Amino acid sequence: MTKKEALKEAKKLGLNSIHEMRNGEFMPGSTHQQYESWINDPLKSVYSKLRTLEPTEFIQGSNQIEPTEKDYESGFFYRYFAQVINNPDAPILEITDKRFDEYDTYYRMTKVRWRLSGTPTEVETSNKSAVVFSSEKFPTLLRKKWNYTEFYKN
Repeated sequence: MTKKEALKEAKKLGLNSIHEMRNGEFMPGSTHQQYESWINDPLKSVYSKLRTLEPTEFIQGSNQIEPTEKDYESGFFYRYFAQVINNPDAPILEITDKRFDEYDTYYRMTKVRWRLSGTPTEVETSNKSAVVFSSEKFPTLLRKKWNYTEFYKN
């Protein structure tokens, strides 16, 4: 690769130097071994990708999913949420079940079983419990401002 390409790649990987090889091409890292160990280490390569992510690169905005009549008949539906992993202050996005099933390693994702029927108190208590349960794997979920009786129908 050219010197310019090597500098760009080194910056992307978080390496502070480049080196020239015998054939006149340039590589990121102070030595070829440093570059090889970096790109072959799965944790480092994931980290370098996470450092450069913007939240909108993979999930384009939030979608509030409305329950269907079938959901109201069953009394609940699932809501799906995602947040970029490398930024705990990033917005928590509501996503579709299809997007959730595609699973993206750059996002923390969870689904919440959302109760739709019962008394208002039952619905609120049930949905609050569901959010707390999901927050065990997705702690920042508790920071979202929740309306626990959202979508409730009498």
